Amino acid sequence: MNYLLKILYNLLLLPLASFRLIYKSYYDKSYLKYVKERYGFCNTKDISKYIHNTDILIHVVSLGEFIASEKLICSLLSKYPKYNIVVTCTTPTARAKIDSKFNYNQVFCCYLPYDNYYIINKFIKKLSPKITIFVEKEIWPNLYSALKKVNSKIIIINATLNIKSFNNYNKIHKLIAKSINQVDYICAQSSDDLNNFVKLGYDKDNIAVYGNIKYDLDYPTDLDYESNIYKKKLALDDRLVIIAASTHADEEDIILKTFIKLKQKNNNLLLILVPRHPHRFDEIYELSKKYNLHTGRYSKLQGATETLDVFLLDTIGKLLYFYNLSDIAFVGGSLVPNIGCHNILEPAMFKLPIVIGNNYFNYKDIITRFNNNFGINIAENNIDLNNIFLKLLNNKELRLQQGNTAFNEFKKGQGALDKTLKKLEFLLKTT
Repeated sequence: MNYLLKILYNLLLLPLASFRLIYKSYYDKSYLKYVKERYGFCNTKDISKYIHNTDILIHVVSLGEFIASEKLICSLLSKYPKYNIVVTCTTPTARAKIDSKFNYNQVFCCYLPYDNYYIINKFIKKLSPKITIFVEKEIWPNLYSALKKVNSKIIIINATLNIKSFNNYNKIHKLIAKSINQVDYICAQSSDDLNNFVKLGYDKDNIAVYGNIKYDLDYPTDLDYESNIYKKKLALDDRLVIIAASTHADEEDIILKTFIKLKQKNNNLLLILVPRHPHRFDEIYELSKKYNLHTGRYSKLQGATETLDVFLLDTIGKLLYFYNLSDIAFVGGSLVPNIGCHNILEPAMFKLPIVIGNNYFNYKDIITRFNNNFGINIAENNIDLNNIFLKLLNNKELRLQQGNTAFNEFKKGQGALDKTLKKLEFLLKTT
């Protein structure tokens, strides 16, 4: 049975992945950039010094995982300046951010090729990493086997396995259990994550709870300078600002309709809207205009304006600066099913009262802690969402109280990064 699963996996994965790539590129042309890398073809000149000479391979799935691990990567670069480090990812937004952060003399960045037996074995054999770090969760049978063929140690850091992912992996339990036990060590975010990995078949002796490195964020060094520029351009001195971050399809419509109702009672409101996916920027701009809201865009922001109702942050990498300018934060992926909410720790870092919907399985452990200590607002429906915003807008003291509570919970969770780095240093010494 296991052998049959392997055959089916290798036969089906590549055409399905290719079809998915075509589908995504239809909506977002950036998926076509560097497309050859997804099939294992990297620029020979750029990768030349890493061939059979990669010390550390780090895989982040998307932008969120990279942001979470950016400080860790920088720490490794500082401690091991002579090491050759390769960072792989799967999304254009992550690829663009990594490229802008590092140059090829520091870090080689490329897409992780598809988990086809021949493609991934060729790629891994070419790099031959001494240690491979996966951020959060990526279980790929061929990739893990290829890494073991070149004697690479495998560690999953900031590891999370929610119930949805567990159920999906458990459908092919035999294949996954064998693969996951090729991992040398797992640094789990929470006891729930640890238990799910063990139930999936992982050896309980090689996993421990380390906490969540997303708590160990740093403020951008130019935060005040940049924020003041945007504050002047948007004329925010006397305005209340709601930021809706990492929103998905259907969420923007709910948020905009709610904002219109709120604005009827408080005309001094500004909504900063930050869609999760860049390819939807134009769509959301048109949606906002459809509701006769005066809408501006970051990409076209020129002089100061006091008349905007909605400001569309149509860029990546600037979210923290606009959290710093806001009074209330809504975090997306929580009003629609199957997403499970996005990172609530970033607005908590800026002492903002936080509002989410009731779909938050990705951050269940964190949100439960925040909720138990009155550091977050969970809207059960659209009416509830409107009422929560009204309550916060009308009560400055409540906004300050909830913001401070959220910040305190954020500070309490710090420390996972140092523990994770110590574990990595130990593994590197013994490699």
